[in-house]
Amino acid sequence: MKDSLRKWVAGVVLALGMASCLQPAQALENIPENVVDYYEDSVWAVSAPTGGGSAFHISPTFLITNAHVAAILPKGRGHIWRNSSLRDYEVEVVAVSQVYDLAVLYCPLCINMTPKLLKVEGHWFQLGEATYGGGYGFGILAIHAGYIQSFNWWMGSNITDTIAQPGDSGSPQIVVDEDGGLRLVGVRTAKMDHTVLIIPAGAVRGFLAGRGFFERQDLM
Repeated sequence: MKDSLRKWVAGVVLALGMASCLQPAQALENIPENVVDYYEDSVWAVSAPTGGGSAFHISPTFLITNAHVAAILPKGRGHIWRNSSLRDYEVEVVAVSQVYDLAVLYCPLCINMTPKLLKVEGHWFQLGEATYGGGYGFGILAIHAGYIQSFNWWMGSNITDTIAQPGDSGSPQIVVDEDGGLRLVGVRTAKMDHTVLIIPAGAVRGFLAGRGFFERQDLM
């Protein structure tokens, strides 16, 4: 994403009055380069004849998305694609939780990929902390900046004021540490008024652990 586009996205967020007063507005002027790199490298569009969503890698061959995104895939099978890829890849739904609204997709042909991975574990976040979210809303990858408005470490939903678009469901919400590292806030699941509901990373970990995924060596 070019600098001009990043600034335009941040400007839209501010113009819509979605930035919290808990942090200075200049924090949203630019989206960090490592955030852009992560989304371009690890987030995919999920496509089906009746709709779409987003998904992101938790290992080279496994991706996480929402259960309501997986539900649109005929017989549990579909395709993923991204702006930077010259082809799409077939995926299969291998685990679903309607309670958490989470699903795991298996992509066997992704085995040789080296996506950027974030540890799936619970974190504490500061109210008003800058956060970034995005996915393939309307079929185009877009990343938006905002602030964490509330959070629940294990159950419930984290809430941010980042923009959400149709097709963003199943994409990651992240924050940048002081040392520049990225942390997973959770999985974007729904938009409510001017806020976005996030399934906390701790709940995502519980869902994966309950199905034995952390017993696999290729899963962080």
